[in-house]
Amino acid sequence: MESPMVGIAARLVRFTAELTCLLCGRSLGTLDGGSSWPPRGEVLLYRPGVDQPTLLSGWWRRRCTTCGGALMATEVTSLGAVGRGPGLDTGSHSPWPATQLARG
Repeated sequence: MESPMVGIAARLVRFTAELTCLLCGRSLGTLDGGSSWPPRGEVLLYRPGVDQPTLLSGWWRRRCTTCGGALMATEVTSLGAVGRGPGLDTGSHSPWPATQLARG
């Protein structure tokens, strides 16, 4: 028996936001908030000049590394991707795993 998701398009939305200091205006990096905004649980912080992202929990409690000011999420954007069935079609170029597309 085929899965009920076979042949049905599933849409995944990913949220990203710039993390900026309220006091000095410096950009600390880009947050990958996952499939909801505000994010629930841990997020990834992509810092300029650093190859690997940092896993953060409680990003709203972080402070600016330069002046110690409070950080604010600015320029929140949503990125959409469409997959087929419980996974991606062969040859898809989506940056997100097939398991996340199937969650719905």
